[in-house]
Amino acid sequence: MSDINSKRQQFQERLDGIAGSRKLLAGSESDLDFEMLEPLQAWETRLDSLLAEFRGELEHKPVPKAEIHLPKPRHRPYSRPDATLVEWLQDTDNMMLVELELGKHPLPLGFQGGYEIVDSEEAMKKTISHACGLEQVPTGVQWKDYHLGVFHIPNRSTLINPSHYEKKYGKNGLHNHNQRALAHVISDVAMERWGWGFLLEYTSLGRRAGASGLWPAMLAYRARLPYGDQRDIELAQAIHNKWILLKTGWMDWIWQYVMFKAHRPVGEWADHPRPGRMFELLMKFQTLFPLRIYPFGVKVSVRKLVDLVKFIFLEQTEVAPTVSNQIILQLQELSIKHDEKARELVKLPLSRIFGRLYFSWLENQIGILSTPYAALIAAHEPHIDLASISAAQFLEYVEKEPRHNPDARLAMLSKLDARVKYNPRSMFTAAWERLKLEGPREYFEL
Repeated sequence: MSDINSKRQQFQERLDGIAGSRKLLAGSESDLDFEMLEPLQAWETRLDSLLAEFRGELEHKPVPKAEIHLPKPRHRPYSRPDATLVEWLQDTDNMMLVELELGKHPLPLGFQGGYEIVDSEEAMKKTISHACGLEQVPTGVQWKDYHLGVFHIPNRSTLINPSHYEKKYGKNGLHNHNQRALAHVISDVAMERWGWGFLLEYTSLGRRAGASGLWPAMLAYRARLPYGDQRDIELAQAIHNKWILLKTGWMDWIWQYVMFKAHRPVGEWADHPRPGRMFELLMKFQTLFPLRIYPFGVKVSVRKLVDLVKFIFLEQTEVAPTVSNQIILQLQELSIKHDEKARELVKLPLSRIFGRLYFSWLENQIGILSTPYAALIAAHEPHIDLASISAAQFLEYVEKEPRHNPDARLAMLSKLDARVKYNPRSMFTAAWERLKLEGPREYFEL
């Protein structure tokens, strides 16, 4: 007990020290301190240099010889001023398959057929409803705006509704080579197809959910549509809650990769999503406190959310997996409770802020090429039988052991030694040798 109390006191003292050392910016709207900004600025400068190096390597990197199911672009993606929407969509797929080397592996069924064009919002609602197992389009549903533009249905394809974007950018926005309009469509498609769709059809947790018949419930829960099977919808919600940081962070990373990192000109109309900006946004969440966390089985007080996040990301302290899992469980709970409030305050859900920080740190440690494969390891769950358990049993299974929790696995991977950079296989080996995290071997075989 004395050892636990000692650890608790050390943890509390470190948090108090972080809070006490804060130098407020006089007269500024943000009270983010200069001490915090300096390492973040150095981090972002290093990221920019690594990205420039990575893009330079891609210019001379040979295309993998493995079979790729979509035609390779004849030109650099997004560089053709006369490209059509379909050509840009194909270029996006090829960028993922060639530059991130996903084309070395068999494509899941929902990625083999390209895209399915839907001609109206009514047809979009009907198709989504049917994919969720509903015979008719439900009434009184508040449809999410972006779902009416693009929606991925696993084992089928990605639905695209051009009329949705014509309403936003004008009837000729997608037909007169309006690159601003096309860029926004591509960003939505990237997050939906290669973000959400990737988690469902590439990861073992997503595939096991599909094999257990949970995909319709997961689609219904995400779209906030009614669903008849209470057990399935509760289990879909439980899965959502336990990979919430992985899901939002991965979708955000894909958006950044497509819009800024891989082909920067496409994203020239939007603000660069600096990791340091996320710390500034967190300073606005004073109403979430006081916060109590239980990393050692006893209560520890955190005065500001940014203190905890700074401890997680900027301190060099080693955090044990069990402690990390307790912190992750707290972040998951905060995200579930306050995502919508955060969206109102800063235009981003809280889970996306946390997820972006974790993926920015992960990429900094292991490099761009390895990041998608780390997501596969984070969502690797080869043992649990989702067809025969309840939501309560799933939550008990995930919460008692860090290596069962997808978000905790992501947090553990973000601390990998930077010497494994640029090599997914080395990262895979290090994940097992250092962290005892298994992964899908088929993606890492020579």
